Amino acid sequence: MKRRVLSILFIFTFTIFLITGCGAKAKENSKYDSTSSGKSDPTSRDTSFSTSTEFGTFDSKDGSSGLIIGEKNSVLDTSGETKGMLIGDSLDDFDMGGEREASGEMSPDWASTSDTMIIDSPDLAMEPTDPEYYPDISAGLLTAGEWNDNYNWTFFRNLIANQQLILPSFGMNPINRITVSVVSEDGNPVKNANVQLLSDTGDIIWEAVSDYNGIAYMFFNVINNNQTPTSLRVSKNNFSTSANIELDEVVDEQNQNNQANTPYKNVTVTIEEEPSTKALDLMFVFDTTGSMGDELRYLQTEFEDIAKKVADQNTRFSVNFYRDEGDLYVVKSNEFNHDTDLVLEQLKKEYADGGGDYPEAVDQALYDGVFNHSWNGESIKLLFLILDAPPHNDSSQINSNLQKTIVEAAKQGIRIIPVASSGVDKDTETFLRTIAILTGGTYTFLTDHSGIGNSHIEPTIGSYQVENLNDCIVRIIKTYYK
Repeated sequence: MKRRVLSILFIFTFTIFLITGCGAKAKENSKYDSTSSGKSDPTSRDTSFSTSTEFGTFDSKDGSSGLIIGEKNSVLDTSGETKGMLIGDSLDDFDMGGEREASGEMSPDWASTSDTMIIDSPDLAMEPTDPEYYPDISAGLLTAGEWNDNYNWTFFRNLIANQQLILPSFGMNPINRITVSVVSEDGNPVKNANVQLLSDTGDIIWEAVSDYNGIAYMFFNVINNNQTPTSLRVSKNNFSTSANIELDEVVDEQNQNNQANTPYKNVTVTIEEEPSTKALDLMFVFDTTGSMGDELRYLQTEFEDIAKKVADQNTRFSVNFYRDEGDLYVVKSNEFNHDTDLVLEQLKKEYADGGGDYPEAVDQALYDGVFNHSWNGESIKLLFLILDAPPHNDSSQINSNLQKTIVEAAKQGIRIIPVASSGVDKDTETFLRTIAILTGGTYTFLTDHSGIGNSHIEPTIGSYQVENLNDCIVRIIKTYYK
């Protein structure tokens, strides 16, 4: 009887072993994800490597090698700079981060020997835009929050006073602000009015455009500390008016010697109004470097759906993309267009690749978006900047380009609305909030609630509502475009 039981157990165990082995060997359509910055990039090609079935080695044709720990969901750590994660059943998904990429060619399938496993993905023959590359991706998956520092000005000033955020950021300091409310003779807000902040010699210190509430945020001493504003000039169509201002001193008793002791002023200016033409210029600027690989396709799907929800006969779209010096392109831009189908085609064919270090060519992308496009002077202008890394900060020219761009964006009324993705650090958060403040935009950020992508930094803000990114962006657009 015991022999019979043992025989049955042996046959059962052997059968399970065969089924498991054959099932793994037959597994197809695995994906290889490799980028130089640690996040998945399903468009990487021309790669070969070998591993043991459980504990063994990793070898890439570029010479990098390392140790594989475990059979699945396991950490890979090479002896050099490259680190990554083995994800999925039977090593079918491979994600390698760090400073290097694997290279070479992969076999048409993977096969296992006693000490080596060769892994390949038939998907590598596909184009980046093939649907099979990105299964189960639909709009409404990403989660996000929004925080408007101009609406929470005391909170922001206290962050600076307590050094929870450090200014200036890329040579820009938005702490000195005057809020101008432009109203008509019957007290209604006047939007799209041009507002200039002037010195005692008549020099223009700052220019902005009033928003849907008739509010224009005016700043001084943004780049240097030698500006003293004394008056305002407000114009709309054929009407203009001027107003003198006197700064009030705000004293923070607990922080006598820091930037909380900065002047501010709220000013109301009345002007005659003529009806404006309703129009919307909507620009999306995407970071498409390799580090965006974990979220880019989701973001593209979200913004495709957003474009369809907000489009009307008065809406123009422009989608632009950037990477970094030495990549396939630095900036790839497209003119404003009413043709939503054409814009979505431009959007969907881009994929994540390149980069290699943390900072990217953000300054060049913003400069192109602001200066090299024909924005409609009468339109509501929104520029969504979708990114996970800051600009380079290694030259005065980059700072100068950023400063010129933000000054011009404020002058034209181009509201910059960052969408901070995974990878953003505290300095990058400060930069993004700075440019949103100066241009009258708002700060948006992805959250971990969706479970998509790598971890997202929790911003230093007050309480906020977690929304679907899709709903959040549509709400913001419709708020500005009233």
